[in-house]
Formats: sequence, structure tokens, C-alpha cells
Amino acid sequence: AYFYRSTRYEALAFACMLLRKSGRNRDAYMYSCLAPKPSNDVIFVEKSAEWRLLEEHAIASAALGIHPEAVAFFEYALQYDMDDVHRERMERNMERMRSLKEKEELCSN
Repeated sequence: AYFYRSTRYEALAFACMLLRKSGRNRDAYMYSCLAPKPSNDVIFVEKSAEWRLLEEHAIASAALGIHPEAVAFFEYALQYDMDDVHRERMERNMERMRSLKEKEELCSN
């Protein structure tokens, strides 16, 4: 569906979630590695798909040990409008990634 209409992210976000849940983090990382552009479509658009795709990329980055990128994508996703439960989850995950990033920097010095 994404390849047919590349301004729609629902199928791509869902595919990345399935890949992540089956342990295929590198594939999820590769498919989620883009910056969504707002769709001009107005009918049957799931607006959360844009930030969900960004969150999937952040999670895949974290799983692959790319913590700075995970933090950046969590920050990007948090710019979107979303329910508090999703925002709080992402903020917790982002703080966890920041903590790991700081530990890595201390160990490398």
C-alpha cells in the first residue's frame, strides 16, 4: 500500500511493527528510515501512522544499539499530537536511550 501511495504510512508503520515483534530489527530499521511528510489525503487517514513510523524507527535504532538516532527519532515523533499514554511511553523510552548514550560516552573516554 505504501508503494502505491507513498504519502500514506499506515501499512508501512504496521509492517515495521510486525518486523520488530518478530525480531527483525534491522529490517524494521531499514523500512522505517524516512521522514514522513504530512498527507494531503483527507479520507480514512490515520494521522497516528506518521508518528508511529517514527517511533518504530526509534525502537529499531535502540535495538541495534544506535542510541543517539533513537533519541533523535523519539524527539521527532514527540512533536506530533498524540494521546498522553503514547507521549509518556515515548518520553520514558527516550530518557532510557539518553541514559545509555551518556554511559557509552563515559566508557569511551
